[in-house]
Amino acid sequence: MAIKWKQFKLVDLINVSNNKVTSFDGEKEYMSTGDIDRDRIVSHQSVTFLNKPSRADLIFTEKDLLFAKMKATTKVLSGKKEFEDKIFSTGFYIFSPKENVSKSYLYFFLISEGFNLQKDSYCKGATMSALSNEGLRKIKINIPINKDGEPDYEEQEKIASLLEEAEHLKNKRTEANQKMENLVTDLFEKFFGKEDFSKDKIVNLVVDKNSIRTGPFGSQLHHHEFTDVGVPVLGIDNVVKNKFRWTYKRCLSEEKFSKFTRFQVYPGDVLVTIMGTVGRVVVAPGDLPQCMSTKHLCVITTNKSKLNSVYLWASLLFDNNVRKQTQNVSKGAIMEGWNSTIIKNLVISLPPIELQNKFADLVKEIEIQKDKQKQSTQMVDELFNAVMAKSFA
Repeated sequence: MAIKWKQFKLVDLINVSNNKVTSFDGEKEYMSTGDIDRDRIVSHQSVTFLNKPSRADLIFTEKDLLFAKMKATTKVLSGKKEFEDKIFSTGFYIFSPKENVSKSYLYFFLISEGFNLQKDSYCKGATMSALSNEGLRKIKINIPINKDGEPDYEEQEKIASLLEEAEHLKNKRTEANQKMENLVTDLFEKFFGKEDFSKDKIVNLVVDKNSIRTGPFGSQLHHHEFTDVGVPVLGIDNVVKNKFRWTYKRCLSEEKFSKFTRFQVYPGDVLVTIMGTVGRVVVAPGDLPQCMSTKHLCVITTNKSKLNSVYLWASLLFDNNVRKQTQNVSKGAIMEGWNSTIIKNLVISLPPIELQNKFADLVKEIEIQKDKQKQSTQMVDELFNAVMAKSFA
C-alpha cells in the first residue's frame, strides 16, 4: 500500500528544550557552534560554573536532537548518553520528538536540503544571521501518516533505517577513498624511504636546456594577445589539488603560438605551480592536446632513461629532503617564490630507473582504481540523495 504523507509544522512534532545548566563543581566540557563539524564534536573548551561564557547554558540529553541556528550551516547531533554531562551553546536549538515521531527520521530531516533551505530563508540578522523562534515556527516537514492522519512511527523508522544504510555506505566509501589517497604516499615511502640512493640535480636529469621552462609574459607576451580560440594556454587553474583540470580560459592564435613553441607542454611533462597557489604538482595527461604554459607554471620534460616523470611528481610532493630544500629557499613558506632556476638546482634521490618505472606503473594502477571508486561513490551518493529527496522534498 502506498505511503500517505502529510505536511506538519515542525514545532507541532517536537518539544523545544529549556534545560539550562545548574550549579556544578569542577570543570565540564563546553561546545560552541564552532566545535561541531557537521555531525561530529571536533573540539571543546573546559569551563567551570563561574567562568563559563553566558552562552554556555544548554543541556543535551540522549533523547534530544540539536542543530545550529546560524544561516548556511549544517551542524546536527543526535543525542547520546555521553553528551549528558557536557554543556552546549545557546547558538543551538535542542529539542526532543513528541509521541509517534521518530528521532532518527527527524535527524535526517535536519541534514536534508529541504530543511536547510527553509531554515536559511527564515534566518534574520545583519551581522550574524540566525534562526529565531519566529522562524522555527514557520518550518514545515512532510511525514508519513496512518489511517487516522497521525504520524506513522513505524513508517518513519523504516525510512530512517533505509537512510542509515545509505549513509553507512557513504561513510564506508569515504573511508575507502581516503585510504586510496594515502596509498601513493605509503607506496613512495616503501619503495624509496629506507634506501640511500645516489643523488643528482634535476637539471642533469632532463633532455636539454629547454626541458625546464616557464612560459612567456611581459615583454614577450601580453594579456591582450590572448584569444578565445586557438592553442590553449595553461595556468595555475589547470593544476588543482595535484590533479589536472581541463579548463582553458585563454588561447593563442596558431600564428602567435609558432613563435613560442619552446614553451609547449607535452603529455608526461611535470607541471609545478610557482606563483599564486604554489606547490601543486601534476603530470600532464596522455591525451593532452597541443598547448603551452604561462610563467605561473614551471614545466619539466624528463630524460626518460634517467628520470620517470611520475617518480619526479612523487618526489616533489612526498620526499622530505626535497621539501627541506624548498623551505630553505623560501624561508619557511613551502615553494613560495619558486622559479626555474630553483627547480633546476633541486637535488633528488635517484633510484634505478627500473625501480622508478615499477613505482610509476603501480601509481597508474592506483589512479585507475581511484577512478572506479569515484564512480561507485557517485552511485552511493545518488542513492542517498534520491531517498532523501523522496522523504523530504
